[in-house]
Amino acid sequence: MIADLIFDVGCNNGDDTDFYLRKGFRVVAIDADKSLCDLVSKRFAAEIRSSRCEVLFGAVAEKSGAIQTFHICDEQTDWNTCDPYFVARNEKLGVKYRNVEVPTINVADLMDSRGTPYYLKIDIEGADAIPLQNMVGRRDIPAYVSVEIAQHDLSEGLEQLRLLRRLGYTQFNFFNQGMRRHVKAPHPPLEGKFAEFDGNAVTTGLFGRELGGQWLDLQAAERRFAGIHKRHVLFRDHKLYSKDGNFGGTLISKIHNRFRRHVLGDPVTWYELHARIA
Repeated sequence: MIADLIFDVGCNNGDDTDFYLRKGFRVVAIDADKSLCDLVSKRFAAEIRSSRCEVLFGAVAEKSGAIQTFHICDEQTDWNTCDPYFVARNEKLGVKYRNVEVPTINVADLMDSRGTPYYLKIDIEGADAIPLQNMVGRRDIPAYVSVEIAQHDLSEGLEQLRLLRRLGYTQFNFFNQGMRRHVKAPHPPLEGKFAEFDGNAVTTGLFGRELGGQWLDLQAAERRFAGIHKRHVLFRDHKLYSKDGNFGGTLISKIHNRFRRHVLGDPVTWYELHARIA
């Protein structure tokens, strides 16, 4: 493992990459949207010239060097995906997708050529399990990894947790993205150099020892996820909480979530699942 290296899988516009670079890490940034790769390459041209950043175009997959269909949402690029479920869900909200063919990247192959990163950030809308599956059988794995938990599907989310455990991760932490605007980076820093954290950015959030929150064992994490999934389904499907198919579109859902946000600090939204080796 390389202590100053981060893989940003699903780098989007580069906001996470920017945070990692400002903290003194080197970054391999990956995205399957060519226009975003071009944007990030231009944004970090100086860091690329100094070998602190590398931008790779491709979709993560089982094998490197193949071709895969990727769905791009130009209106909201953080909804880009290779998963038809996400396309169908988001098109109900009025956005449109266009399909492109992109090259594929196996994350384990990338680790063989670039080194195993200290932190593996994964945010690729429905395909977050693929890089984890790439790592099955590897002895050298990142100290920290994060994925967007599949809260829409109980079995899929539990499988993400159990796959991480099979890889060797023993502690788990759920970061509620609805609270990220209240997050501040610790000073003095616990990871790398101090850098201001912008909760309004297109960001996964803090990572590693700076994450905060509660680290859970597998059983406690499964119980926590079951509650997250139950609330998600309630806001998605129950007529008292979902209006005309809109997630959380009723008055009672807004009152409920205001309570969860301001009293519990845990609104019904989406979550990043972080894992570490104890």
